[in-house]
Amino acid sequence: MTQELVLAGQLEPALSSAFGEGELNRSSYEEAFARVFAASQALPADKLVHLNVDIKQACVTLVGALPKIVPFRSRLALLPEFELACVDQFPLLLRATMSAESTYDTTCSEPRRAAELAEQARKWCRLFGQDVGTMVMRGLLPAEQLDRLKAQTSYVHLAFKLLGLTALYRTNWAKLSGYTTLKPEELEHTQALGEALTEATARLPERHQAIREANDQRRRNFTLLARAYDQVRAGVHYLRWREGDAESIAPSLYQGRGGSRRKQREPASDGFAQQ
Repeated sequence: MTQELVLAGQLEPALSSAFGEGELNRSSYEEAFARVFAASQALPADKLVHLNVDIKQACVTLVGALPKIVPFRSRLALLPEFELACVDQFPLLLRATMSAESTYDTTCSEPRRAAELAEQARKWCRLFGQDVGTMVMRGLLPAEQLDRLKAQTSYVHLAFKLLGLTALYRTNWAKLSGYTTLKPEELEHTQALGEALTEATARLPERHQAIREANDQRRRNFTLLARAYDQVRAGVHYLRWREGDAESIAPSLYQGRGGSRRKQREPASDGFAQQ
């Protein structure tokens, strides 16, 4: 995220030192993630939130909400049973969640890369197919070479089909070069493409496991963040229920999905006594 978040001058020192000023750089994300890792791992699996919200959009919403929330820190501190740590640790939890989400995206890139390579390989196999048919009709390649073009669904078979067709053309290039529409540099490309698809496919099992682990971790970090925000949001709604502007200060993360995850509670049920 490139957006700068500068805290207002009236913020409490604890928040100022926790969040700091200026750009949220990658190193601050990683540091925050490390600081809350133990707490995230301590969460029971059955207590993790369901990811029925876009975490990236939720983080953007919270980055915008934070400067509006923190001026209420002193008033929130006066509410009985309000956990002030939910405010003070909120910037840390937000950065940690951003880090976990970024790691998840990076981890997901390998399967996406394999799918992109496979789509390219299919395109080249179709081009080979058109050309091989012509070469067979001209008698330059035996008819059994058409068997190489039989459909295969797996990435592995697709990669080796492309490598096999490339090798076939390279071996017979002297007699094919005057008739084929394929070019030598394209054979270099299909060779490299087949090898890249083979390597990407070989890494898929471990990458799928890594994705599961990264997804579990981002759920854990988002659970910590959502719990803290639930407390903060309830407090802000209590303080501002007469003014009716609480949603503009601490908006729901589930907008567009029927509002909040649960029916809005009346202030008296939030557990905070009237001040």
